[in-house]
Formats: sequence, C-alpha cells, structure tokens
Amino acid sequence: MINKKCIKRISLCITMMFLMVCFNNSIYAGVPIYNQEIEPNNTRDDANIIQLGQPFSGQISDSNDVDYFSYTPDERKKLTFLFIDQDGTTFNYYIIDRTDDNKLIHYGDISGTITKEFSFEADHECIIMIKSSNGNNSRYEASLSGETSYESVTIDSKESEFNNTIECVNKLSTEDALISAKISDSNDEDYFMFTAKNSGSKNFVFYPGSDANFYFFVYDMITHQYVYEGYLDTLGQSKVIPFNAQQYHHYRVYVTVNGSADNESYHFKCWNN
Repeated sequence: MINKKCIKRISLCITMMFLMVCFNNSIYAGVPIYNQEIEPNNTRDDANIIQLGQPFSGQISDSNDVDYFSYTPDERKKLTFLFIDQDGTTFNYYIIDRTDDNKLIHYGDISGTITKEFSFEADHECIIMIKSSNGNNSRYEASLSGETSYESVTIDSKESEFNNTIECVNKLSTEDALISAKISDSNDEDYFMFTAKNSGSKNFVFYPGSDANFYFFVYDMITHQYVYEGYLDTLGQSKVIPFNAQQYHHYRVYVTVNGSADNESYHFKCWNN
C-alpha cells in the first residue's frame, strides 16, 4: 500500500517532469541568433530571430528539415537577402510577409550565390524559409541587410513609416480613406497626400486618440493655399474642417505634436458632403 508521503513524492516528480518538458519545448521559440542557427527552427513560431547585417550559417540535415528565420523592421526598409550555397546542393527559399496574410515576396531555387532586394513595411514580420529536397547535412550561409527606405508609398488605411519628409509622403489610395497613424515622440512628423476625385463641398475630419496638443494643416498643392492650419479647439476632441475641393487637386496633410509625445495616436478622413 502506498502511503501519503509516497503519493506526494510521486506527484512532485510528475510536476517537475512536466515543467521540464514545457521549458525545453519553449526555450528555443523565437530565440535570437548571431552567427549560427539554433534548432529546432522547423516552424514559423520557432523561427530564429536574425540581426540585420549579421551573417548566419545553417544546415539542412535531410529532405524533411526546414529552417525558418524571422526579422521585423521598426521602419520601412529596403532589404537585401544574400544566400551562399556551401557544398553544391540545390536549396529552395521563400521570403514571406507573415503580417500581410503570409504574402509571398520572393521564392526560388538556389545553387551557388544569389541576392534578392525588396522593400518591407515597418512592424511586419519577414519570414525566410530554407529547405532542400536532396539535402543531406547540406551547409549554407546567409544574411539580411538593409537601410531605411526613403520613398513615398501608397497606403489604404495605416500610416507607413518613414513619412517624416515631403519626399517620403504617404499617398492615400483614395481621397476618403480612413487613415490611422501615430506621433511616436516630440521629433516625429507625418506627411500624407490625397487627390480630390471631384469638385465640391467636403469635410476634413481629424480624430485625436489622446489629449496631446496636435498641430496639423491641410494644404492645396495647386493653389498653394492652406485649407486649415492650427491646433485643435479642445484637446482630445475631434475637429471638422469644411472646404471646397477642386477636382484633381493634390492636398498635403501634415501632423505633429507640440510638446512631449509618446505614441500619440490619431485618425483622419475626408468626407463628401
């Protein structure tokens, strides 16, 4: 007959074994690496987190082995993927935007050395998958390098950094798009542009997400006149700005915060009356 002391010891042992299994299974999840892959990295959730500009090496042990790597930029980047085959094996690679519904950016076969350049959005997770159908402890080296992308982009709803200059303006896909954005700190400035699809009475509405002292303007780039320039009438309250739009005129929107700012969110939209 097992006494109560034995039962407690058995329960304690089972608990410790369970914790050790959970710890061992999760310790490698999303682990950062600097020059060498760390197994297991056979799923997207277990992808090794790579450092921009830091070369890394890996090995495909057999045809069932898959290596995943992950990188998330904090601002829009022009990225360059470099891959070097170490022993004449043909590899398969896939570059995926996991944040954008697993959008496929690049894919193909590699034998030797290749480089692929592509643009990538801020705060999107870039997944690199490497495998080989005839791999047998096949070795490779790779790296992901990049720089801030200073160019204008078209957006549907969410601000795309870097948009701190006129040259890097976010262009609205439609004049009536509802845009969400934020001012990250006191030095941040956001530039947007929309084009009126027809003439007539419209309302530009600015929706602050906090009590920050937002300053913004709406500027007609054809007539060189301000539709509005100034602050909110009441902190934390939305402001409606009526104006007469001219068809095909481009309107620049500028937003910043006067004083301290800490990820101050806001929205804006142009409505037809």
